[in-house]
Amino acid sequence: SGERVPEPKEYPIFRAKTADNWHLPDTVRVDLLNEWGGTRWAQQEMEGEFIAVEGLAFPDLHETVHRRAPSEKTDIIRRVSGLDMGGASPTALVEWGIDAQGRKWAMSEFYKRQADEYEWVQGIAERNLKRIICDPAASDLQIADWRRRYGVYIQRAQPWVKTFDGRLKVWGTGLTLRGGLPQIFISPSCPNLWEELLNLAFHKPRGREFAVDQWEPGTSDHAYDAGGYGLSDFENYYTNVKPIIFNRILT
Repeated sequence: SGERVPEPKEYPIFRAKTADNWHLPDTVRVDLLNEWGGTRWAQQEMEGEFIAVEGLAFPDLHETVHRRAPSEKTDIIRRVSGLDMGGASPTALVEWGIDAQGRKWAMSEFYKRQADEYEWVQGIAERNLKRIICDPAASDLQIADWRRRYGVYIQRAQPWVKTFDGRLKVWGTGLTLRGGLPQIFISPSCPNLWEELLNLAFHKPRGREFAVDQWEPGTSDHAYDAGGYGLSDFENYYTNVKPIIFNRILT
């Protein structure tokens, strides 16, 4: 409710940091710090800090609603993957499927910091992905080289999805609840994408309103970007085919 606790002494807070857990092997501790150090997720999960939910990008996001995998009966009619390449930052690959009712399913992910070309291409091969939509900033020469060397079909996303507003719109439209259900679901096989979506928050300069075109410093958005590139391909696909009315209820 936001009201002050009447007797603060009756509600003590015991804080613990992941780095202080002596049961945790040193290698695991170092890997976690290398992977997540400096992010909002690390502040919350590894440092025990309270991260304000005010300004969250997707306030409707909820594990019991959005986090599920398609069932064996789900009729996936089209697949596409989004790719966001990073250097020191993680390289992210998100596999999407869209079903006959127009629901989009994030089905699997590749997510690794300092991944080289061989590693993310191997991720594509392991998942047998056929259509990859990448960052619009990739050059024609680079894309042609990837196609020739690795035999994978890659094309740039449309320019509109390179914008902050473009990605926010395509994600926000799908995650918003309508009639109690969204149009985007995130499989448990995409843990990094899920954590990013939970922690994305708009930047709030001191003493000012939220900046709706900038994330809070330390926010990770690589899987979010990759997912946005993939989602944009569904938008283009349905723009160029006859309209389909989606009126079936998710069961």
